[in-house]
Amino acid sequence: MIPILNALAPVFLLTALGYVLRGAKFATGDVWEAVDHLTYYILFPALLTKTLVRADLGSVPAGAFIFVTLGSVTIMAAFLLVAFLLLRHIVTGPVFTSLFQGGVRFQSLIAVALSGTLFKEGGLTFAALAVAAMIPLVQLYTVLVLLIFGEGQPAANPVTLLKRLILNPLTLACVVGLILNRTGVPGFVYDTLSILGAGSIALTLLAVGAGLRLPNAAHAGSLVAGIMVLRLVGMPVLVLGLSWLAGLDGIGRSVAVIAAGVPTASTAYTMARKMGGDAELMAQIITFQSLAAALTLPIFIYISEHS
Repeated sequence: MIPILNALAPVFLLTALGYVLRGAKFATGDVWEAVDHLTYYILFPALLTKTLVRADLGSVPAGAFIFVTLGSVTIMAAFLLVAFLLLRHIVTGPVFTSLFQGGVRFQSLIAVALSGTLFKEGGLTFAALAVAAMIPLVQLYTVLVLLIFGEGQPAANPVTLLKRLILNPLTLACVVGLILNRTGVPGFVYDTLSILGAGSIALTLLAVGAGLRLPNAAHAGSLVAGIMVLRLVGMPVLVLGLSWLAGLDGIGRSVAVIAAGVPTASTAYTMARKMGGDAELMAQIITFQSLAAALTLPIFIYISEHS
């Protein structure tokens, strides 16, 4: 457990530093928004592309890994939808959309950072595969739910949905990386991607910390606590069960557990605000999960490594 905690400590310390810098007004909100924008659209996609370009995909159990990651997301999505249909007289549509995002979306940037810190290139390869497989599916599920149940949303438009899936920068980065993995790429292009990607993890963690709203956690109610348990405990347990079923072990299983056990993506707040979800509830879910994951993630990584 101590080696795992030592490996995870820098990740959480950088996140805490981002929160402190935001509180100390080291930079304005516009600066943090620009950092987030630069990381999401340029630096992190460069890291994903660079990782996939020279990844030895034939040496990893990609089929079992994708089955576990996509299966866990789909099962959780189905469970939340059925629960809402049974309880829709209690929970409104906008509230459900934020709970759904809190259970299904994952903070891919933190998952990649943790996987790389713990397992080096092998971890980054699996983490990039997780992003390549999960991002389009998660986007599909969450956008559909927001379009159908979000407040004031027009009828679901297949063209709009397809655009959101295709133009997602992380999806595009993975597609480009997989293509270049087959065709090859000049050394100077790879080096450029490496330089860009090297700055993504630190900036991402600082921006995540700057986006935390700790006072919101004090007002967390039963809905926030419930979705926190489902996300941070239920999803890793589900992944461990599916891994046993698929015969996935080693680094692949641990990275799948990390992807399942990280908090929900901070971009969920923006989606909730723009697509008729409950944005205030979403902010509480993101903050509360970010705090709790510091305790739950090491436990499940340890279980994955020693079971």
